[in-house]
Amino acid sequence: MGKWFGAVSDVRKAQQNNKKPPLFKKLFQAGSVEEEALALLIHEKTIKEQELELQTLLNWRYGFGTWKELIELRRKIKQEREDTIYKQQQRVDAFMDGALILGLIVVMGGMVVGVVYLLKLNGTI
Repeated sequence: MGKWFGAVSDVRKAQQNNKKPPLFKKLFQAGSVEEEALALLIHEKTIKEQELELQTLLNWRYGFGTWKELIELRRKIKQEREDTIYKQQQRVDAFMDGALILGLIVVMGGMVVGVVYLLKLNGTI
């Protein structure tokens, strides 16, 4: 069940990240909007279905209220996970965006310097 909760957390975080994707992802991993929306919808419906099955199973096997205990434990795990894994991913995304922007600035600067150099060689400047 731990793996299931981890996968659910990953899917929900991916949904959140799709609302504000980093620049690197926008440029190089663009896909069909319809395809992405359908995949997210199917994942969410599957998660709800599985969650209801788990709730029924746990409450039936271990007594009423077990599901609520599990939800509280899940909140604690989710908070720890966000504090470590997701913040690290955000730093990586920010670094990639920064590197991409820096690379573009260097290329544009090189082009400007090259044009100025060529103009000086021709005696135009």
